[in-house]
Amino acid sequence: ETMNKRLYTEAWNKDKTTIHVMPDTPEILLAKQNQAHYSQKMYKLALEESKKKGHDLRFDAIPIQAAKASREIASDYKYKEGYRKQLGHHIGARNIEDDPKMMWSMHVAKIQSDREYKKAFEKTKTHFSSPVDMLGIVLAKKCQELVSDVDYRHYLHQWICLPDQNDVIHARKAYDLQSDAVYKSDLEWLKGIGWVPIGSLDVEKAKKAGEILSDRKYRQPADQIKFTSVTDSLAMMLAKHNAEIMNKRLYTEAWDADKTSIHVMPDTPTILLAKANAANVSHKHYVQAWEDAKAKNYDLRADAIPIKHAKASRDIASEYKYKEAHEKQKGHYIGCRTAKEDPKLSWAARAMLLQNDRIYRKAYNDSKAHIHMPVDAMSLQAAKECQTLVSDVDYRHYLHQWTCLPDHNDVVHARKAYDLQSDNVYKSDLEWLRGIGWLTEGSVDVVKAKKAQEILSDRLYRTQPDKMKFTSVTDAPDVVQAKINAMQLSNHLYREAWDKDKTQISIPSDTPEMLQSKVNALNISNKHYQKAWDEAKAKNYDLRADAIPIKHAKASRDIASEYKYKEAHEKQKGHYIGCRTAKEDPKLSWAARAMLLQNDRIYRKAYNDSKAHIHMPVDAMSLQAAKECQTLVSDVDYRHYLHQWTCHPDQNDCIQARKAYDLQSDNIYKSDLEWLRGCGWIPLGSVEHKKVKHAQELINKRAYTKDAIENFSKYTSVVDTPDIVLAKINSVNQSDLKYKETFNLEKGQYIGSDDTPELNHARDMSLLYSDKLYKRDWEVCKPIGYTLDAKYIPLVGAKHANYVNSELKYKEIYEKLKGHYLAGKDIGDFPSVVHSLAFQKIRSALAYRKNYEDTKTRVHIPSDMMNHVLAKKCQYILSDLEYRTYLHHWNCSPEEHDVIQARR
Repeated sequence: ETMNKRLYTEAWNKDKTTIHVMPDTPEILLAKQNQAHYSQKMYKLALEESKKKGHDLRFDAIPIQAAKASREIASDYKYKEGYRKQLGHHIGARNIEDDPKMMWSMHVAKIQSDREYKKAFEKTKTHFSSPVDMLGIVLAKKCQELVSDVDYRHYLHQWICLPDQNDVIHARKAYDLQSDAVYKSDLEWLKGIGWVPIGSLDVEKAKKAGEILSDRKYRQPADQIKFTSVTDSLAMMLAKHNAEIMNKRLYTEAWDADKTSIHVMPDTPTILLAKANAANVSHKHYVQAWEDAKAKNYDLRADAIPIKHAKASRDIASEYKYKEAHEKQKGHYIGCRTAKEDPKLSWAARAMLLQNDRIYRKAYNDSKAHIHMPVDAMSLQAAKECQTLVSDVDYRHYLHQWTCLPDHNDVVHARKAYDLQSDNVYKSDLEWLRGIGWLTEGSVDVVKAKKAQEILSDRLYRTQPDKMKFTSVTDAPDVVQAKINAMQLSNHLYREAWDKDKTQISIPSDTPEMLQSKVNALNISNKHYQKAWDEAKAKNYDLRADAIPIKHAKASRDIASEYKYKEAHEKQKGHYIGCRTAKEDPKLSWAARAMLLQNDRIYRKAYNDSKAHIHMPVDAMSLQAAKECQTLVSDVDYRHYLHQWTCHPDQNDCIQARKAYDLQSDNIYKSDLEWLRGCGWIPLGSVEHKKVKHAQELINKRAYTKDAIENFSKYTSVVDTPDIVLAKINSVNQSDLKYKETFNLEKGQYIGSDDTPELNHARDMSLLYSDKLYKRDWEVCKPIGYTLDAKYIPLVGAKHANYVNSELKYKEIYEKLKGHYLAGKDIGDFPSVVHSLAFQKIRSALAYRKNYEDTKTRVHIPSDMMNHVLAKKCQYILSDLEYRTYLHHWNCSPEEHDVIQARR
């Protein structure tokens, strides 16, 4: 009862239709006053009246004059006009040598040039003389012999033999045995003899495979099978029955017969409702009023304000007009006669000279290759010795660099070893087998392939259905169950009772259900819902051209129009006056000054002019220390190999090494098994062969399923077993047809009364839940309205706040004040600009560092100053070069005893 919405609104529903509220009650008057307060029209009335009065702004007013002057000052066109007039009037250098930037750029380019850097070296690097008997040349020749691949390879059989020598005769026989031409010489008589491949092994195999894979022979054509269809079989009867059920002609036959014999009166409610709905939904009727209005035409003159406005906007925004003036001015500019007269080109050339690294290194590159070093200098001799120690040529001394006679014992044993390893000698005892034919039939591989083909043959494995004798039993359990399921799932049988009843039962039109459906149709009808709105639309409305909203919209458009804003700007273009020279323009002067202060090249000019003037003697202490330091940290002297010596072939170490190589040799290790080469072996009967056969018998699916396939025809199912009986009972219990059978029999024979408690309760609940009835009283009272006084304090405050926050009012005052500003003669007349410049100077890091940048290069430090000496010592202590002092870095004379022993 607490949550019951019907009981909650019952008292209100009774009172709202019996109580009448007088129109002069305080609540009604207050509602009307509130309506006046919230009215948008009353709210904007004062603004619309003030807009009608307009305003007066003369052409010679002070704001207009001030705006024109400000526009000329800020005009980009005037600025470029003065710049174009000054083009070509700048004075540059007479030639490149007078331009310091170009000279500095050329100097830098020479210093940075790698070609100039290597020029002196390339001229002198081939000017040297070396005697033929010089120790270094002789040693180089010997070293070349040691590392040469030609001398490294000494074949054991490099000698000359007589043609009748025993070795030569045996070699010829060996070559004949290996020769393919000699091998095939006994078959030369076969050349040119024709051969027919018919009957060969490959052709027979191809024929057999073609017969096996032939789809024509594998498949039996359907037209060769003698077949007669049984018309009363279960499948045929089911197909006929399904065709009748799914036949659309039979399904609509009753309707086609009735629709030509039954006449519906045109004034029935259903037909009238359909016509009315067609008229409401018709798009033609919906747009008919608009089409009639369009047919009346309209008048738009060529001198109308919108047409002129569009033309002017097109000319202002036209890119063609903009480019037309530009094309007319082409060719009227005056340039420079030469590149030297152009200050930008001259400055670029000067910058290139200053930035050129080649010119910076020119003096150093000219003098760095002028070095004289005697051939017998200590450092040069030490470098040669060092090169000898680290050379890979002397590092490799092979133990087998000697020459042996052909009858030497080692050579004889080597020949025997080569014979043992030779594949030709190994197969020489089988040479008689060459040319002997061999038939593959009956071989192990062929028999295995045949057996595998029989095992894997799908044709032999599968039994053909056409070879099995089979007759279907109609009273089998599965066939009976299929028939029952087909009857249960038949949609035709399911709807048969309903199809019989629906043509024999007639429902009167005044039954409660029919009346309720008609009422629901009216409630849900979209046409009735929009009827009042469509009638209100048909009455039309009147909107005059001098209406306040129309005038308001026009005024707002003019204020916010970008076209109006740009129109004055386009008229004033070309009327600005600029400066005569760049020096008279404070912004250009300030920009040039800022560029000079920020230019890093000018800042380093003094340093770059003097940094290349350096002279360093060859015997300077620091240069000698650097050479010694390079010797200490050099990786060349760091490597001293202990095994740089040469042994004779008859030395004990060489003999032991040979024995060790023989022990490790795989060829000598297997030499006692050489007699096994060529011995055949048949795998039949081996352990692995037996295992494979037994595993194949276990895995064979055909043998595994053989008994089941043979005894399949001897199997008979018992119909009355417990599981079959239980399956039948479960099928009946789960049948949806059996479940609905009682309901389907009774559903067309029962007629209920319309005054039952259930129907009455349903009607009451529909009234309670009806949204239309619930909102009906609210919809009735809404048109009565309410009153809200125009002098109500919140409304007055809202109007004032809207006026203050209005962007339209803000822009309106701004548009009125446009052009009323006065310009000064120079920047000093504007306090805000002067303040900005002063503030910019305070914040400028360039001005802050100016004094430091001017004085930082004027520093003189004496070389013997205490801080300078301490810094050098500190650098000497922290240097990584001095930190690494290797214990074995010393120099020895080539004739010292240690050097001689090391060489040995």
